[in-house]
Amino acid sequence: MTDPNTGDEAPFATKLQTYLTLSAARPRRADHRVALALLANSLGLPDAARTWDSIHSDSPADQSVLNRLGLEDATDVLLALADSDVQHDVSESALRRLAREWVRGEAQAVAKEAFMCVARGLPGDPERLDELKAVAAELGGREAKVALVVSACYGIMGVRTSESNAPTTDFDGDMTETEDTVAAAPARDAVNLAVVSAHADADFGDQETEDVVRVLTLFCAHTNAGRSSPKDTLALLQLLGRQTFDAPALEDARDRMVDVVRAGSRRAALPVASC
Repeated sequence: MTDPNTGDEAPFATKLQTYLTLSAARPRRADHRVALALLANSLGLPDAARTWDSIHSDSPADQSVLNRLGLEDATDVLLALADSDVQHDVSESALRRLAREWVRGEAQAVAKEAFMCVARGLPGDPERLDELKAVAAELGGREAKVALVVSACYGIMGVRTSESNAPTTDFDGDMTETEDTVAAAPARDAVNLAVVSAHADADFGDQETEDVVRVLTLFCAHTNAGRSSPKDTLALLQLLGRQTFDAPALEDARDRMVDVVRAGSRRAALPVASC
């Protein structure tokens, strides 16, 4: 019988003893209570779901799991992780592993959304980005780096976090802060592009996210005059031909981006895109 907390095959008696020991301690920490609920569920105990539903935490990382997954879904995710090639710290709690898996999936989704928005000139969802950054900052490690880079991808296309999107004028029509924000935009975009470029070849633990980040780096360089090269243009077109961009949700955006790249390559002066 597989233990969802560890992913290992554990005898029933061993799991029962672990459950009784942990239960007797009356744990208060969210990760300990999650472990208790998972053990209870694997043992078929009737109060497992109630234990899970009663868990609360102010931690952004914990909330990313508890606000989205029920007990059965969490168990399925952990068992799938145990059977996958995803590397994890064996000493890390099940709750933390679930949070890291959420960051991995959310970062991939955000990166793809940034790709579609850049290609189509559409705005994204800044509130989604804020949660990703908060959870990843708490987790640290590779997740923090991934969140930094995909957040910068959003910045490249002009999408700001909710704080940056706050109204900058008052009822008297004072435009000073708005003018300052507009004036600062080119420098901010340059910083975002530098962040993405610096990590374009990093190991994100997810091939699709890596493909999208690399494409956004090359595309934004390509569409800004004087920053592209024939070698980078070829590399960009080759990346856009990868299976990642064959997904139905990305095909149209990819085709639009390919058209822009090819048109730009035929002109001596490259057009400046929204990124």
